Amino acid sequence: MDSGEYYQVCLMCGTEYGYDWNTMRRTAPRQTPEPSSRRKNEAAPRGGRPRAHCTWQPRARRLRHHVPVRYRLQGSTPWLEGTMENVSRSGVLFSCHTALDRGAVIEMVFEMPEEIAAQRGCKALCRGMVTRSVGFDGDAATIAASISDCRLLNTPN
Repeated sequence: MDSGEYYQVCLMCGTEYGYDWNTMRRTAPRQTPEPSSRRKNEAAPRGGRPRAHCTWQPRARRLRHHVPVRYRLQGSTPWLEGTMENVSRSGVLFSCHTALDRGAVIEMVFEMPEEIAAQRGCKALCRGMVTRSVGFDGDAATIAASISDCRLLNTPN
């Protein structure tokens, strides 16, 4: 900022807040000049400034989860084996011995972590799409896949 003042912008509502580096805390909302394009009768949004359009979304928290994963191209019969590296509510990362093309729709079966399934030892059948496939050299590949649909296969006692 030109004045040397630090501030943060709320990603939800677009309100600007002052920031104190000594205490490392957000302070009161900043007073910013009103844009001249607003009509006299138009109410100001909460926080006194126009709402910023936010396209950024925080990435889902990833959990290390080293368990076997079975996967296959959707509609194919043979299941292939791999090893899960990490998982989140939105996707998985696993290593395997077969290269998959980006955009391929796959099905996966693996033990869902307790932090996501809210129960221990629960197998899940997930459908997703390959978003990244790297490192295939005839030996191993690392596959990142989004999860578009997931259902629990069993509920342990």
